[in-house]
Amino acid sequence: MLWRMIIQKYLCRMEMCVRGLVQFAKSIPGFSILDINTQVELIKLARSEIAIFTVYPTVNLELGVTLGLTGETWACQYDMGYIGYHIAIADYMTFCDKLQKMAPTQEEEVLLKAILVVLQIETAL
Repeated sequence: MLWRMIIQKYLCRMEMCVRGLVQFAKSIPGFSILDINTQVELIKLARSEIAIFTVYPTVNLELGVTLGLTGETWACQYDMGYIGYHIAIADYMTFCDKLQKMAPTQEEEVLLKAILVVLQIETAL
């Protein structure tokens, strides 16, 4: 029963994230005039990068933790060895730490996310 509640919580949060990404993409000038299939493909292609640039402030490289999708702490250092993606997770955490040190403004973050969506056009077409 507990697992069912946890899964439901994640599904609800994922739906909110997807809806937010769609709403964000539609606010990019010219995006809404693209063919619906192109819009869908652009969003699919950009979702991983957008996710990184959305959650990077929650990563603490020194402690080796980040916040999960539902707000719980994820002990990355512990799981790296367990799931076998040590280098990928370590690189992700280092990237997030460097991005935090750059301290982009909210305007810069929004612009970067918009660029990430639009950059996918060549791949989608």
